[in-house]
Amino acid sequence: MTKKLLIAPLDWGLGHATRCIPIIRSALELQIPVILAASGRSKTLLQNEFPDLEMIDFEGYDIHYPKNEHMNVSMAWQAPKILAKIEKEHQRLEKIVADHAIGAIISDNRYGLYHKNVYSVFMTHQLYIQADGLTLIETILRKMNHRMIRRFDELWVPDFEGVPNLSGKLGHPPLNNVPTYYLGALSRFTSVAKSAETFPEIVVVISGPEPQRTLFEEKVTTQLSETPHSALIVCGTPEKQIQEQISDNILKISHLETKKLADYLAHASLVIARPGYSTLMDLSVFGKNVLLVPTPGQTEQEFLARQLTNNGQCFSVSQQAMNLSNDLPKTKNFSGLPLFLSDQSMLKERLMWIREKMQ
Repeated sequence: MTKKLLIAPLDWGLGHATRCIPIIRSALELQIPVILAASGRSKTLLQNEFPDLEMIDFEGYDIHYPKNEHMNVSMAWQAPKILAKIEKEHQRLEKIVADHAIGAIISDNRYGLYHKNVYSVFMTHQLYIQADGLTLIETILRKMNHRMIRRFDELWVPDFEGVPNLSGKLGHPPLNNVPTYYLGALSRFTSVAKSAETFPEIVVVISGPEPQRTLFEEKVTTQLSETPHSALIVCGTPEKQIQEQISDNILKISHLETKKLADYLAHASLVIARPGYSTLMDLSVFGKNVLLVPTPGQTEQEFLARQLTNNGQCFSVSQQAMNLSNDLPKTKNFSGLPLFLSDQSMLKERLMWIREKMQ
């Protein structure tokens, strides 16, 4: 039986799934048989992108984000459940490997997907976990994170090893005792040629876990309706088929396939989005000016937003304080994201190595 490469993204928002898209494409170009494992919206998105690939419905971690900003308390409360899910997915992996002839595994932030007899790769940009400056908690979390990553055969970081880079200290320095490879920015997008077609001035990319995804969508829709700007709001709900004309100048749509979304992003004067790491990688392909609105309490997004604002690249504002009538003019004082074209030479080099390990 032909051995397959299992690719499995975490289910926290769509970012882990979107950054797996260039990995899947490159693997298929190298004629590596691929099987996917995902759940929820990530599963729907990948099925839409790769309808011919076999998909395993793989249960996620079922993390609940709070409506308030007490993220650390919420995560600590759910920690036993997360650890139990990791153990459960590790146990299930044994059967998947046997039933589907798995020859190698690429796990995007799924800590249980390592196997003693199958070459296992872990991908993350989170080597330096943030916890609101709580030094002791940060130290404990980092040690736990590194200990779990060391169960894998190698580590991939979707960023540049040197400067400039996107993740800052989050993805640097490399982890000791695990072969670590920096792949550069992994984006599902490629640069888009200019078009004479008319596009909206602003594109809003809604993403992330509930309930904050819906709260952000509702607030940005209301506030954009009070401005004269033309806008497209992409809700990040690929499981739905909704297109709604909010007003003469605002269109809301549940989801756009990759090429169409790239067209809108490339031609927008401004993007409003979460500073999720995968979102930043996608937008860096176009060097876009972005108004960043971190998910409340999500320390990684707050760190990235703060870093980009301090560098003079993107204006950021908290979801609670967001007032688009006041915030939109402020974005003109910022240079925009650095332009990082997606060079996948290192990715293909590592995939060719994995192909050899699968023989």
